[in-house]
Amino acid sequence: MSPVVLDYRRFPPPAAAAWFVEHLWVARTAEDAPPVHEVFLPNGRPTVLVRLGALGERIDPVTGTRTADDSGVVGVSVDPHVVRLGPGSWFVGAQLAPYGLAALSPSRLLVGESAPLTHVLAPVAAASLAERLRAAPDDARAATMLAVDLAASVRRRASADRLGLLQTSIEVIEDRRGLVRPIDLAQQGGVSLSALHQCFVEEVGLQPVTFLQATRFFMFVAELAGPPPWPAQTVLSSMRAYLATEPTPREVERFTGLSATELRRAVGGVEELLRGPAARRPPRAAW
Repeated sequence: MSPVVLDYRRFPPPAAAAWFVEHLWVARTAEDAPPVHEVFLPNGRPTVLVRLGALGERIDPVTGTRTADDSGVVGVSVDPHVVRLGPGSWFVGAQLAPYGLAALSPSRLLVGESAPLTHVLAPVAAASLAERLRAAPDDARAATMLAVDLAASVRRRASADRLGLLQTSIEVIEDRRGLVRPIDLAQQGGVSLSALHQCFVEEVGLQPVTFLQATRFFMFVAELAGPPPWPAQTVLSSMRAYLATEPTPREVERFTGLSATELRRAVGGVEELLRGPAARRPPRAAW
């Protein structure tokens, strides 16, 4: 991340939201900043975004489909995507725990989907949120206000046993860089494989094996790229480095959740998007 291009700040959530919000952030570009592209890989986490500045653009590197990167809720992603930010961008966001969306919207977990803020907030709160955040005295307070609204909107809290199982499983996944089997997670958590499967499906929206696929490649890139923030070209180089190992098609799918053809198309699409002048400037890290 270049502070000249984009200012990105991360904050811890307040106590009331800490069990389902991992961190909060505020990101903005200057009014005269050049456009930048950012590459996002699936990391198994939903995100809540509040746009306070210029509208961004979310791009599917495989299909080329472009959608507005606006206020809303972005569910757990299973495919890479690129975000283009223009001058005057300003967002406040919350990265939820993998099971965080189940607390706010237990009936629809938005796997691979997005929805308006009213998916997790009451209409009145959602309608006034951007104005209230703009009026905050500083970034830390704006981020905290978002978390307070989310905490007040919790509809269901999983049992202590379920939360403990999920938290233990996620800790094992991160410690072992995603190189773990669902049966190992079940044994670590002291439950049956079917109980682990049901817990992940109902609280995260993904089967354990799919969650592992959605996070394993992220861990690989993190190991190659080093500590965030990651410039877009660094993420692309890490994706290329994986393909350079010439993995078998079966290994690609097991490791990334994508077929070999899909991964090559994603890498090619990202490369094409980053050829533009906007992407030659270092972007911020993944939110």
